Amino acid sequence: MIFKPTLASVAYVAERLRKADAEEIWPLRFDKTPGGLARTVMGAPTYVWLAALPDKTPAAVFGIYEVRPRAWTAFAFATDNFNKVSLEITKFLIRKVKPHLFEDLGAVRVEAWSHPEHLDAHRWLEKLGATSEPDPEYGPDGETYVHFVMRRSDWLLSQPFRPPSISASSGRTPILASSESSVPAEHVYA
Repeated sequence: MIFKPTLASVAYVAERLRKADAEEIWPLRFDKTPGGLARTVMGAPTYVWLAALPDKTPAAVFGIYEVRPRAWTAFAFATDNFNKVSLEITKFLIRKVKPHLFEDLGAVRVEAWSHPEHLDAHRWLEKLGATSEPDPEYGPDGETYVHFVMRRSDWLLSQPFRPPSISASSGRTPILASSESSVPAEHVYA
């Protein structure tokens, strides 16, 4: 279940971060408190979502924000219940967010950084279509993090080819219509 988050729901997740997320996030922040993380997430001009368990207990916070024209940064953090909501988040990102970003917003790239030992996050980002490479001296003590990127050009190549279709009008003159134009793009807001 995907919801629009509140400051309290983001703080709830931040207070209960899974170990790998805590090891990844806290070294990169000046304010190393759950409340500070929640205020940062909720205060930025961004898209933010909350994934909750069926009983509406917050389990994960994820989102994107534009850091420069058409270049976005993605983030996610979760409680130990991430595996219970990860499939729903993955479907939502692939079906709704990526098309909105790359088609409607014209994004050319989406980036994320991950701790080198956060292998679950790496596998998940790769499932979402990101490629990676080490980013030396990213952490405050010179630690290497892993830089993930999704490019618009790669996303376009992954989309199924939809050849134009021909339909006859009442005047028996063929009308060329793209199958893409027959379905309006969905706007993503939660």
